[in-house]
Amino acid sequence: MIRTAIYTSPKPTVDPGAYPVDAWNYQRGLYTEYWQHFDGSWLDDEVSTDVLEYPLQLNPFNLACMLHAGFLTGEVPDGSDPLIEINVEPWGQDSTDEERSAASKMQDFLTRVWIENNGRSVQQEAAIVTQVLGGIIFGVSYEEALKSKGRLPIRIDFVLPEYFFPVPQPTRYWELLEAFVCFELSSLQARSMFGIDTDIDPSVYQEHYSQDMYDITVNGNTVMWRDTMQSGTPPGGFVPYTYIPHIRAGDFYGISLLDRKLGLAKEINSRMADVGDIVSENAKQLPAIGNCRQPSVRTLSEGISLLDLGNQYPGVPEGPWIKYPASVQANSATVSWTADLLNTARTEAYTPPVCYGIDEGSQRSALTLALRMIPLIVHIRQERSHWSSGLAQVAKQVLTLAAINGAGDFSLDDVHNCRVWTDWAPILPRDRETEVNEVLMQTQANLLSPQSAIARLGTIDDIKTEMNLIKEWMEYTAETEAKGMMAQQDPFKGAGAGGTLGGLKKPEVPQPSTSKEKE
Repeated sequence: MIRTAIYTSPKPTVDPGAYPVDAWNYQRGLYTEYWQHFDGSWLDDEVSTDVLEYPLQLNPFNLACMLHAGFLTGEVPDGSDPLIEINVEPWGQDSTDEERSAASKMQDFLTRVWIENNGRSVQQEAAIVTQVLGGIIFGVSYEEALKSKGRLPIRIDFVLPEYFFPVPQPTRYWELLEAFVCFELSSLQARSMFGIDTDIDPSVYQEHYSQDMYDITVNGNTVMWRDTMQSGTPPGGFVPYTYIPHIRAGDFYGISLLDRKLGLAKEINSRMADVGDIVSENAKQLPAIGNCRQPSVRTLSEGISLLDLGNQYPGVPEGPWIKYPASVQANSATVSWTADLLNTARTEAYTPPVCYGIDEGSQRSALTLALRMIPLIVHIRQERSHWSSGLAQVAKQVLTLAAINGAGDFSLDDVHNCRVWTDWAPILPRDRETEVNEVLMQTQANLLSPQSAIARLGTIDDIKTEMNLIKEWMEYTAETEAKGMMAQQDPFKGAGAGGTLGGLKKPEVPQPSTSKEKE
C-alpha cells in the first residue's frame, strides 16, 4: 500500500464522537515525522533554490535502526524458517502423553502457518518498523480458500501502524475492545480484490472489529470476499489484531527509537559541514604576488605548471614575492565537537561504538566487548519482553481459529491448556567452539536430548530425518564393531575345568631345551 494511506482516518458509523480521534491524529502526526526522519526526506530541505541546508546528506540514526532490528531477532542461522521460534508445551510437569502430542502438533501447525505467510521476511520488516514507528501490528484471519492452494487456511497479516486505529482496554493494553484498519485503495485494487467498480479514486478500505461484531467496507459499503459477506460476529470472540510496542512506558503506544532525535541529527550535519567548509576554504585559497612585472605561467616538459613572477621593478629594494593569506584554523575543540556529537548520537540510540566495529584499536576479550554492549543488550531484552507477549497472543489466536474451524488436529481445550513461549536466538555472536562444547557436555550428562542439541546448534533443518540417519549410523557401527570383536576372539575361550571345553587339554607349545640329554 502507498504511504498516502496515513492521511485516511476511520469513519465509525455508530457514535463517532466516542472514539479517541484526537489521540489517533496525534499519533498519526508522529508516524509522519518518524518516517521522514528514517527515510532522510528531511535532508532535502533547502535554504534557497537548489541549495541544500544539509549538503552532507548524513542520516546518523538510520543505521542504528537497522542494527537494533538485527540484534532484536539475534544470531539466527540462514534459511527459510521464521526468525523467531514459537514453542508450545502443556502446562505442568505431570502432563500426559496425549497432551504433549497435542502440543507438538500445535507447534508444527504454528511453524507452518508462519512459513506459509512469509514469516521470515515479515518478521524482519516488522523488526525494522518497530524501531521507526514504536510498534507493529499482526492480524490473523481464517480463509478457507487457501486449502485449494495446498496451504493451511490461516493468514497472518503485518499491518503498518499508520493504518491501525485501536481502542484498548484502559488497564490491560493487550486486550483490544475495538480496532479499525483503514487505508486507501486505487480503483484497480478495489475491482481486483472485491469486484467493485467505482469512480471514487482512491477508495477507502476499512475494517471495524469489536469483540462481538465486525464489518469490512469499501467507501462505506460492506464488501463480499470469497463469496462471503464480510460482516457478522468474529470467530473466537476477540479482536484479531495484536499491537506489539517497541518500548512501552505508561501509554498504549510504544516509544520510537527516533523519538526526539531529529534535532541531534540536524546538529551533526550542520557542525560537520562547518568543519568541511574550513577545509574547503584552506584548499581553495589564492596566493598574492607583488613587486613583479610580466608574470606568466610556464609549463615544463613533464606537464608541470609553474608561476614565473617575471622581473623586479627597478628601484624597488624587495624583489618579486608571493604570499598566501593566513588560513582559517580548525582548532581541536572544533574538530572534537563533531566527534562528540556522533558519540552522543550512538549513546542516545543505545549503540556503543563497538556496535559499529570501533574498538579503539586495542585487543580486547569477547567478555570485555560484551560488557561494552550492556546498554544495547538491556534495551533489546526490554523489546523482546513485549514481542514475547505479543507473539504468544498471536499464536493463541491462530490456534483458536484453527481449532474452531477444524483446521488442525487439536481441540479448543488443547489450545486453552497449553503454554506458548518464544525461543530467542542469542543477541550477540557466540564463539562456536564454546557453544559446541557446552551442548556436548549437557548431552553427555543427560541434561539435553539429542534432538534439542541438534536444534540448538542450528545446522540442521529437518531434525527428524537427521535423527533417523543417526540411528541408522549407530546401528551400522554397532554391527561392525560386533563382527570385529568376534573375529578377534580366542578359539580356546571357555576351556578349563568349568568351561564349555572342560576336560580337554589345550596343546602346549614346545619349549626348546638347553640341557644335554643323558646318555
